[in-house]
Order: sequence, then structure tokens, then C-alpha cells
Amino acid sequence: MGSATGHPTPLGAAPGEVRAGRVTAADLPPDPADLATWTAGDYVLANDRVALVVSQLGRFEVYDPYAGRVRGLARVEGTRLVQPADFNVALLGLGRFVVATDAISVLNDGSDGEAAVVRATGPLVAIEAVGDVLSALLPGRLTGLSAALDYVLAPGSDAIDVRIRVRTGPSSAATNNATIAFFQSFRMLGWNEAFGFEPVGTAPQRFIAFEDPDATSYAWLAPRNDDDTAGELRPLLSTSGFDFFKVPIALAPACSEQTFALGSFVIGDGVGLNGVQRVLARALGDTTVRVSGVLSSADPLAIAGARVHLTDATGERHFTRALVDSSGTFELDVPAAATHAWVWREGAPLEGPFPITAGAPLSIPLAALATVRVTVRDATTAAPLPARVQLFAMSGPPMEAPPNFGERSLERGRTRLEFSGASGVVEMRVAPGTYRLVVSRGWELERDDRMIDVSAGVVTEITSSLVRAFDTMGTMCADYHIHTHRSVDSADTGAAKAAALIADGLEIAIRSEHEWVSDFQPVIEALGLADFAIGLGGEELTTFTYGHFGVFPLEPDPALPSAGAVTWYGRLAPEVFDEVRARAEAPLLIINHPRAGGLKQGYFTETGYNAVTGMIEHPENWDESFDVVEVINSGDFESNRDGTVQDWFSLLRSGRRVMMVGSSDSHRLTNDAVGYPRTCLAVGTDDPRALTPNRVRDVTRAGASYVTGGIYLEISGPMGIGPGGEASGVGPRASIDVVVRAASFVDVDRLEVFVDGVTSELIPISAADADPGDPTVRLRATLEVDVAAAGSFVVLHAAGSEEPDIRYGGRPFAVTNPLFLRR
Repeated sequence: MGSATGHPTPLGAAPGEVRAGRVTAADLPPDPADLATWTAGDYVLANDRVALVVSQLGRFEVYDPYAGRVRGLARVEGTRLVQPADFNVALLGLGRFVVATDAISVLNDGSDGEAAVVRATGPLVAIEAVGDVLSALLPGRLTGLSAALDYVLAPGSDAIDVRIRVRTGPSSAATNNATIAFFQSFRMLGWNEAFGFEPVGTAPQRFIAFEDPDATSYAWLAPRNDDDTAGELRPLLSTSGFDFFKVPIALAPACSEQTFALGSFVIGDGVGLNGVQRVLARALGDTTVRVSGVLSSADPLAIAGARVHLTDATGERHFTRALVDSSGTFELDVPAAATHAWVWREGAPLEGPFPITAGAPLSIPLAALATVRVTVRDATTAAPLPARVQLFAMSGPPMEAPPNFGERSLERGRTRLEFSGASGVVEMRVAPGTYRLVVSRGWELERDDRMIDVSAGVVTEITSSLVRAFDTMGTMCADYHIHTHRSVDSADTGAAKAAALIADGLEIAIRSEHEWVSDFQPVIEALGLADFAIGLGGEELTTFTYGHFGVFPLEPDPALPSAGAVTWYGRLAPEVFDEVRARAEAPLLIINHPRAGGLKQGYFTETGYNAVTGMIEHPENWDESFDVVEVINSGDFESNRDGTVQDWFSLLRSGRRVMMVGSSDSHRLTNDAVGYPRTCLAVGTDDPRALTPNRVRDVTRAGASYVTGGIYLEISGPMGIGPGGEASGVGPRASIDVVVRAASFVDVDRLEVFVDGVTSELIPISAADADPGDPTVRLRATLEVDVAAAGSFVVLHAAGSEEPDIRYGGRPFAVTNPLFLRR
């Protein structure tokens, strides 16, 4: 071990110098996305060009609950960290074991002209962040062995080498791989030499690079072989934003101390992918050529946002990409095998290929684009409205770039997808032609669906006045399961997610990041949209052992690991659940996707809950106190009828008052929209500012709600009860009044009545059933249901067969929480 503090001014290195010390609050750059996990007192290794920050003792995150981990990297200008990478998590160890740090020090601060070294020491422990997933892939046992993890920055280098030193005891220890894992690729796209921005599959790679198009990119470089040739990273597992690699090693079996090179963090010398590619080429001794050029257009706005891609003649091998500057110029260093250039612009077909001639700058003319400016207004008040705005090209070449280019795909045939904010205005650039324009705001307002023609160089002005189809007085709708790029498996920013959910008419948004407490409310307020929705703090407790669980309301505490996320490693579910309920916020715990497979590992699946017998295979993990189950996750009632719906009915038949919610589990705005489905709560107000977290929690727990995927319900049972309510003294038969509502573009064709979990009546709904005075009322009926001697519960399910053609959500439906009836 070395110094606890290191160099007093670690960011003051002159050219040729390296330093290691501890950062102050003033050393850390602004964090507008609120994602950075470095903090004052962390350790830094730096020269005059690059820096890497390592967490201090007591600072850790739930995914990797140990200090001495990389917390960020950036370039250095003067004495400042600039344009930091959007770094997330890296796990570095042997086999499935990492250092459980109990001490950190500066082994050498660099003032002697030698390499700067920061060392973290402690015993080896198994990686717990993904449960037992790695056990079969990486067998072996190293638990408890003493180890040191060293971060090393040599003079003149742009790479921080990482090595691990391990001391084995008299018992044999076995592993033949070092392990490198990144939870990164949804925040910074991964790029590899073989497949560009597509996954590496099983192909060994010299490195994996992560691109930040607007800031510093970095790469992980495999350690060199003994003969000084380039080493290989061997892919092990890639799923949901987790990328695991291994590097072969030979660990001595007993009574030895060895040092292994794990690899190197290589930090780019400029923004974007090519910045780190240049540094990699120097480190690997690769020969490159410079390709430069300029984009030009008669349309002064045509160049903004354009990205240049360089490939081979077929386009199958991708070499690099870069966002051009405002003048349209670009300069890229690539292998000589790069022979063609392409230009990608959102809303326009891919342009190219343009042949590259050695030594000759490229001059690439770009076609002029059209501008569509849509202003969304409330048809009654003329006030601006947040709304979803979609354009679909009716003709012309495809707009999508090849997958290896890494450009965003809007999916579902869309050319542009935008969300108007507080101003109600959206401006989109597209190729000239004919488009279908669809402007919508969830399902309570009618949509604007029209064809438009747009011309190059012309601004087409559209005013879209949206008409409210019906009012839902005293009811507001919530989504309890929303992810942003704070989660490792989502690329959506918090601002983009908040703008989208409000544009789609959602009123209550619970932020449920994996292993992190976050809140949408600050983002909503910053966007000026607090009149439309309220954001609540929460997390998705992500065990990878016995399921995932929504927890809300929670208050983020930046002083705590992962802002106060609940730790679950090595603990059974009842103990963890009790800790959740004992928190000061008295949060509600929701069983998320209880029958999910894979890494989600649904709670009912993992505990072996049998919906027929009510028996549990693993009672040690079964909790008798949960109140709410996410019965519908990113789908409709029909797709869950034989699964989670039957689980829920089974719990209700057993006498448990377990209520259900439906949520989107949205990870990507382009694929799984926030609010399909959503849970509509009888909160007694239409003003989000009048709501409190406790009110939302209590109404959710009481089940005074129904889940909707486009259909809305008004339910009144005996004594005026609604969903979640109980009426006594109703006799052997009871009446329930129901109104089924939907906007004109939503299909409704049936109403199903469940009594004690069994269909008692299926009522067809046709156009003839609509209210002549209010066509949004598809059915108004009084239902008669039998009540068992011991009491009954009634659930109503309305549905349609056709998806509304707005490229949002799926089949229409609605399903209530139970009405409990007693004779």
C-alpha cells in the first residue's frame, strides 16, 4: 500500500508527466444528465491529456458494491476534466470473482517520473450483480484469496493499464480466465472491428470501443500476448446492456503470488468514435490514412446533424463514423481498406456510396430537405399541447441505415417521431415527398391523421387542433415501470422519456431504474410540464435471483450508494421486503413481471408458485404480505390470460386482497411506448400538483383503479363501490353499472365478466350499442352477477381486436381491480 492522498495537484501534469491523487469538488465537471457517480475525494490518474477516476472507500453502487472501481474518464485541458464519457459500470476480475476492496492508496503518485499507480486491495468475492448466471460459464473457486487491483498510467500514455495481483493459499484455486464486463452499451454504443455497431457474437476482438458522439469515447484493449502481439477479448455473454468478455490466463494452483494484465482503458483524443480509434491505432501499431472532405448543399439547413460513415466497397465492413461540424467538414483516420463514404441524416434516405480517392478530399453534395412545423393546440382552449407527432413516408427509398452503422431505427415504418413539449411545437426535417402525419395525445383525445405533401427548401406549417373525446373526472393514470439511461438496459434520456410520457397523456410517472433511486419530477419541472403530470421517485429492485420489484415512493439520497437503492445480495426475499416496508417513505412493493424468464427471473417463477394448488416450491423466499402485482407488463389482458392473470385470480380466490397494476416497462421510446398499458386511479382530482406520493401509493394499494390499453371504464357496484371496494349485504345476486368508453379510433368489441376468476358472461359490443348522443360511449349496461355464500369478487374486462393504427401500443383493452361482494 502507498499514500492515502497522493499528489496534491493531480490534474496539473505537464507534458511528459503523470500524476495520481484525489479530486476535489472543483475538479469535477458539470453533470447535466445527473448520471455521473464520481465525487470529491475519489482518486484520479492523469497526464496532460487524459484522466481516469477511481472511487474512494465508502463510495460504491449497488450493482458493484465495492470501492476502488472506475467511476469515469475524460480528457484533460489545462487543469480541467473536459467532455467526460457517459461512463457507467465496469467489472474487472478473475473468473467470476472481483476484489472486495477494503483499502485504497496511491502506490506511486508519478512525481518520480515513473508510472502513476492507484491500488485497491481486498479478498476476492463472487460477482453477485447477475446472480448465478456466471457460475456455469465461469467455473472455479477463488473466494477469499487476497488480491490487489492496480490502475497504472505510464508517462506518455493515453491508456490506463489494469492489472490484478493475487495470492493463492495452500488449497488449490482454479480459474483460467480473467473477466471484463461492461454495463455500458445503451449509454455509449459499442463498436468492434468485425461488425461495426452490431454485436460481436462469438468472434474474438482486439478491443471493444464505446462511442460518445458528443464527448470522449473510450475502448477496452486486450492485454498483449507474451510475444508482444495483440491479445484477444473473447465474448462470453451479451444481454440487456451487459457485455462480458474473458481473457485466458494460467493461475497457479496453490501457494503463489502472480500478477495478470487484464487490459487497458484507452481514452480518445477528441470527441466521437474516431478520437479513440486514432489512439488505438497508435497503441496497436496500425497504419491509417486520413480521409477528409466537405458536405455542401444549396439548403443551408441540410448539413445540420449529418453523419459521415466510412466503409469498404460493399458497405458490410464499417470503419468509423463522425458528426460533421457546422461547416460540413470532416477529417477521419482509418485503415486504407476504407474505400467509400456515406451520409446519414435523420428523416432522409441514406446517401452514397461516394468513392474515396487517396489524397483527394471528398466533396459530397447533399439533397435539400423539407421542413414540417407542427403546432399542436387544444381545440377548445387553443392552449399549446404536448403531443406525439409521427411522420410516415408514403413513397421513396427506405430511410433506415444498415444495422452496422449504429443509427437509430424508429421502427414501425416511421420516418420521424417527435414529442411536442410545453410550446406544442415540433419541427422536423425530411426528404421531399408525401407523408402521413399522425398527431395524438394518448387515448382520451381524438387524433389528427392526414396526408401532407412537402417540398425541398419549403417550410410546411401545420396546425393540429386535438379534440377531447371524453373527460375522466377525478381519475388520473399512472405507469409504475419506466426506465431511462440511468438503467443499464435503456438508451432514453430522462428528459426524452418525460417529454414522451406526457405527450402520450400519462399523468403519473414513477421512475423505476434498475438498482437506483430516481425521480421524474425534477425533469418534468425543468421541461415546464408540471401542469400535465407528476413524477414520483422509485426504483426497480433487481435481484437476478428471485425477481424484480417496483418500489415507490422513494426519495433519492445522493449521499447513499445508488441514491438509496435497496441491497439484496445474500438475503432472502422476506427480509428484503421487510426492509423496504420499514423505510421512512413507507413505500409500496409491486411484484414486477412475476412470470418473466431469463435475467428478469419473475418472482412467481423463482419461488415456484402454483396457481392451481397455491403451493410454493421455495417457501423461504415467499412473502405473505405483498399487496400489488404487475399482472400486465407491456402487453394486453389476452396475452397474460393464461399466465399472470391466473396467478392473480388464484391469490384472490385464496382470500388474499392482492391488487393489480399494468405498466409499460418501457426501455425504448421507439419500440415500447410509455403508458401502454397504464393504471387509472380514482384519486379525486385532475390536477397533478394536487397529488402527493402517499395519495398515489394508498390508492394503488387499495386497488381503486383499472388498467387500460385504450379503453376507459366507469364502474358502480352495490352501495356505489368501484374497483377495490367492498359491499356487504348484497344478497345472492348483485347489480353493477358499467360504462365502456373509447375514442373513435379505438376498437371495442366485447365485455367479459369474471366472477371468482371464471368467465360468467361475454357480452358482444357493436356499433348499435353506442350512445347516439355520445359516440364515445360504446356500451352502457347494468350487469347482474351471482354472489357465492362465502362472498365473491368481480372483475370486468373490455377489449377490442384491432390495434389502433397510430403506431402506439397494442390491442385495446381495459380490466378492473376486483369488486368484493358479500351477501
